Amino acid sequence: TINSGNGLITGVSSGTSVMTYTVSGTGGCSDATANRTATVTGAPSTPGSITGSSSVCSGIAGSYSISSVTGATSYTWAYSGTGTASSSTTSVDLTATGAGNLTVTATNSCGTSSAQSKAIAIATPTKYVSTTGSNSNNGDASNSAYLTLEYALTQVAGSGCYNISIAAGTYT
Repeated sequence: TINSGNGLITGVSSGTSVMTYTVSGTGGCSDATANRTATVTGAPSTPGSITGSSSVCSGIAGSYSISSVTGATSYTWAYSGTGTASSSTTSVDLTATGAGNLTVTATNSCGTSSAQSKAIAIATPTKYVSTTGSNSNNGDASNSAYLTLEYALTQVAGSGCYNISIAAGTYT
């Protein structure tokens, strides 16, 4: 929008527009006309969906990302739960120890977008070990309590995310 009194241009929305200025001639002089193109840039759009798991193991880093946003020059990631997420790019590593929401905004010189958010839960896989070793869904199917416990431990080893429930009794 152009204010005809002072020539001030006010952008209503992002885009490009051609403006024509006309100065009326007086005293026998003809009108003078000039065309100018103005581009109005707004804040970036809201980032698209955040990719990555909605369930993480406590204290284990998970990777998350978004597609780049047109016109964005940086990104801000934040986590509302207990944990850390810090990045200024389209990807972030989140190390969470408590459930929360992972959010990201896109920024440029004209402003900051609305936030995109993803709920994050803390997962704890469980393995159950019986004294007879007969629980083949969670352990070794050999009916040996020792092999069942050994199998359960190998399934969670190195993951940093486990809860092994061992039944009371005698193991041989």
